[in-house]
Amino acid sequence: MYRTDTHLLALPDEILLTILKKLDNMFVLYSLIDIGIERLDLLAQDITFTNTLNFLSSEADSICSLNDSIIDRFCSDILPRIQCTVQYLIFESIITERILLAINCPNLTKLKIFNANQDIALHYFTNESHFRHIFKQKITDLTVINHHTNAHISTVDYTKNNDLPNLKCFSLRIGSLNDGYDTLIVPLLRRMRNREELTLDLRIDDQTRFVDGTQVHNEILIHMAQLHKFIFYIKTTIQKNNSIPRLSNDDIQRTFNNIGYEQVGCIVDNRGI
Repeated sequence: MYRTDTHLLALPDEILLTILKKLDNMFVLYSLIDIGIERLDLLAQDITFTNTLNFLSSEADSICSLNDSIIDRFCSDILPRIQCTVQYLIFESIITERILLAINCPNLTKLKIFNANQDIALHYFTNESHFRHIFKQKITDLTVINHHTNAHISTVDYTKNNDLPNLKCFSLRIGSLNDGYDTLIVPLLRRMRNREELTLDLRIDDQTRFVDGTQVHNEILIHMAQLHKFIFYIKTTIQKNNSIPRLSNDDIQRTFNNIGYEQVGCIVDNRGI
């Protein structure tokens, strides 16, 4: 029997694309763009590979950014060539400036930012930010995640900043928030007046009151006339020896039922108060 060897480049574009689609898109972009083979370069720029860019790697159950050398090459060589077709970026907050300064994506509408620290609040959501046009005019779907415990988010007077009218979907996940809920989180949410979907996953520590249905409605939901989907998990830890009245599961549940939220589960543990 005779064996026939076929060079990869001898395959038609349709078959090459089928093969490449089985690989990680970041690997395809890094390996094929600007390597001196025009045909592979053009195939790698297909929207299949450029629509969503994930600059994270998972190691030992932790989330961190890709290697610096990989990010540098994306910023200098790859992103400028594909920026017109990028719609969704996923990255760690520490490399926010490196990514956003490298490109001007006219079709970018979605961001997911991990390990968000106080710089997110201080620099990227305010009128003074170099990226305010991105958050205010382009982004319609934003997710901000911080799984670290004892996360500190600096307070900013958001009443001095303009609304974010284009933001339709917003997700915020913070593993442990010691301060800033009333002074930062609530004012920030109020700026997103046209939001249609909201997801909150918050662990709020060292508080003097529970975050219940009445508070959520009066301080947040009443400002969102377009909201039709609200998913939340809010855990409030009250300061020890606080003199607030002890509440039962039914007490908290009732505050949500009163504002029309029937599918809500509440657990109150008074042992530590």
